[in-house]
Amino acid sequence: IMQMFTTFTIAHYAAALGMAQLFKKSIHPFIYGLLPVMYLISMIPKNINDVFKVGDMVGNIALILFGLLPLFLLIISKVKGRKHETNL
Repeated sequence: IMQMFTTFTIAHYAAALGMAQLFKKSIHPFIYGLLPVMYLISMIPKNINDVFKVGDMVGNIALILFGLLPLFLLIISKVKGRKHETNL
């Protein structure tokens, strides 16, 4: 349960911060605006087994988004950087 709480907390903050930067507004309305969305998502699991399935799914998605995606983007930037240097 603690794993799900920490993952949801990080994802909630990251989503609010991303939306605030995207729309160039304060983060506070987005933090409160995302709360009903989180509540509706939390109503999806019907029993404890579903809760743990959702927790595993969220953990895997967080691993991809915050672990593998930055590594992939770093590799792309290095490749593009080399290509750009050869054109000079």
